[in-house]
Amino acid sequence: MFPLAYLDQDKIAVALKSLQNSRDLTNEEIAELLGISASYVSLLINQKRNMSQKLFHKFCEVFNYSVQTFLDEDGDKRIEIADSLTELLRMKQLELVDVSEMTGISILDLSQIQRGKLEPTEEHIKILSRALNVKPEVLEEGKILREMETIRRSLNALNINKDAIKDVMSFIEREI
Repeated sequence: MFPLAYLDQDKIAVALKSLQNSRDLTNEEIAELLGISASYVSLLINQKRNMSQKLFHKFCEVFNYSVQTFLDEDGDKRIEIADSLTELLRMKQLELVDVSEMTGISILDLSQIQRGKLEPTEEHIKILSRALNVKPEVLEEGKILREMETIRRSLNALNINKDAIKDVMSFIEREI
């Protein structure tokens, strides 16, 4: 997760309007897909309300958008690192306390890095990549998330069964 301030709400409103036009969707249809009210969709489109993180992630999933599409440029790098770290911890079934013990980086710093509040130093990146057994670029550039998203989209485009996609993605995560 990342600070909501990093989301460009203008881009989200434009995307919602674009969905209405390109897919001929009503506020009611968008609302049903997202599990919210049609009036709330209208508020989002008119930028009277901002999306919560939970709704934002559902929006990206339902309409096949990359999270990066809606980030402002300042928060982009910290968010890529934060998302990569979070995903790697999940895949490797590690907690921040485990990583802190492995790296000597304080839990406070790790927590702030994971939330996108602190940009890690080059030394942090080196130590984390060694401890997590990944190349530094994987953390810095968010490659793992983009690659996993590309695989998921490709499998969806091939109309592969959702359970099979879930199995493939789980297998890849175990191998990382």
